[in-house]
Amino acid sequence: MPASLRFSIIIPTRNRVSMLDRCLAALERIDYPGSDFEVLVIDDGSDIPLSDVIDRHSASLAIRYYRSDGQGPARARNLGLSCARGDYVVFTDDDCIPQCDWLTAFDAAFKSAPDAGFGGRIVDAPENNIYGRASQMLITFLYKGFARHPDLTFFCSNNLAFPRRRLMQLGGFDETFPRAAGEDRELCARWNQMYQLRFLPGAVVRHHQMLDFRSFSHQHFRYGVGGAHFWSKKAAAGEAGVKVKSVDFYWQMITFPFSAEKRLSAFTLSSLLLVSQVANMAGYLAGRIRTGRELRSTVD
Repeated sequence: MPASLRFSIIIPTRNRVSMLDRCLAALERIDYPGSDFEVLVIDDGSDIPLSDVIDRHSASLAIRYYRSDGQGPARARNLGLSCARGDYVVFTDDDCIPQCDWLTAFDAAFKSAPDAGFGGRIVDAPENNIYGRASQMLITFLYKGFARHPDLTFFCSNNLAFPRRRLMQLGGFDETFPRAAGEDRELCARWNQMYQLRFLPGAVVRHHQMLDFRSFSHQHFRYGVGGAHFWSKKAAAGEAGVKVKSVDFYWQMITFPFSAEKRLSAFTLSSLLLVSQVANMAGYLAGRIRTGRELRSTVD
């Protein structure tokens, strides 16, 4: 294997063997020279052995496997970053299916803007139920709104690519985010202060989210907790505080499903988007309370 490759694909995973198997199978079908990319699977403390699934794909993919300490995806991704050999690192998750021209799209983008970062497009998997569709619809709404709300510009870590050396100089992901909630937003905010971050709609992954009402609500509660941590870090750095969005922004969000869905489905999705924002606010308040307790304990 050459000392340097074009791309290193980094996949954190934990206890989702079948999803990882499906993701790796998709990478075997990718329309890009296999000699120009590697795959780094970072096991974030799984209880289930991953050796069989890694072995199953090692003949077709240049895979390297590392075990992290279960401290969350930010640390797992940073481990992958530190071990990567590619000129560019591309992050995805084990529940995503990169499309065949995924790396080709990133390759063309980096040829035209070698120092930029790129966020690709994320689409629903056909298997997703109404909760998975609602969660993905929220991301689609945010991505469509970047032109109107530039302060929101961030991309999810399941389809995100950077020049490796610049990302390492920036310090990678912030490991004080212990869960998958807010660490991508924080990284994108830091990157935007130094470099360009662009949307690349041609780099597509299909996202499988098998949620129920409880896991959907908890997902968005967790995002709220991550948001509280994100804003507390900005405040500690002397930056602007929380920016409350306008009523019009939330109205556009809640009514967004009616632009693309049949009425009954749109009503259900709209209701779930409302639930997501209530859960997000509850998580944000819980995160602020936790941050306050931590500060008081530090002072004491």
